Amino acid sequence: ADEALFEALRAHVKAEIGVWKYPRWLEAVDDLPKTATGKIQRFRLRQCQVGEGGRDA
Repeated sequence: ADEALFEALRAHVKAEIGVWKYPRWLEAVDDLPKTATGKIQRFRLRQCQVGEGGRDA
């Protein structure tokens, strides 16, 4: 994802939610880990660390 998309996301979050809820970082991924029924496996997302695609929010 390009920097313009991340800037738009930051601006939207800043306008919609409180500062204490800001994400610490943003990372663009091609696909999210899902279960057989299609639910996102949040525990696997927590295990991931910011890679080269991650940007400070």
